[in-house]
Amino acid sequence: LNEAMRLLQEGIASSQQRHLPGLTNQYHALRVKLLQAKGDKTALIDAARALWLDRGDEDDFALLKQTVPAAEWTGFVEGLIKAIHRRPEQLAWLYARENQWRDLMTLVQSSPQAAWLIEAYREPLEARFAIEVATRYEKILDTILVRASGRSHYRQAVAYLRRIKKIDQSARTEAISQHIRQQYANRPALLDELSQL
Repeated sequence: LNEAMRLLQEGIASSQQRHLPGLTNQYHALRVKLLQAKGDKTALIDAARALWLDRGDEDDFALLKQTVPAAEWTGFVEGLIKAIHRRPEQLAWLYARENQWRDLMTLVQSSPQAAWLIEAYREPLEARFAIEVATRYEKILDTILVRASGRSHYRQAVAYLRRIKKIDQSARTEAISQHIRQQYANRPALLDELSQL
């Protein structure tokens, strides 16, 4: 096992030097398996953490969850959050996995990738934060309409309006519809799509 570990370390150094991230990642995955075989929990946690931070794989996270002592898990997750605070997709996944829905909603409200993030976690967020989600949908809808260049964009905007209505925000939906009709009165295709709401 020690010789295998030495060879893996050489492989990692070589692949990093040659700028081959995929190969480096494979070496790290093999290193995690080797540490599991050795039973070295401390090194295993460090290696699995590095691997999860690099590739965000669900299996790596599951390994971390079963290896890190339960009493230390909350603090460990906080460390992961600090390490990935600039990666909204991975951070959103972690919040959802750990049922930190308020933190996920805060991330959605502040991220430039809000449209993608809210789409990925739409159902749990709509169920928990209807008003905040409706506000985010309205902002996305406004952005679509400002850049709209055809009927497909109008359909997309009206789809967000339908979502606002679906999460029990009918009065808000009507107010937004009226505002759109006034602001974009010279866009018959948009008005046509709105009439089908």
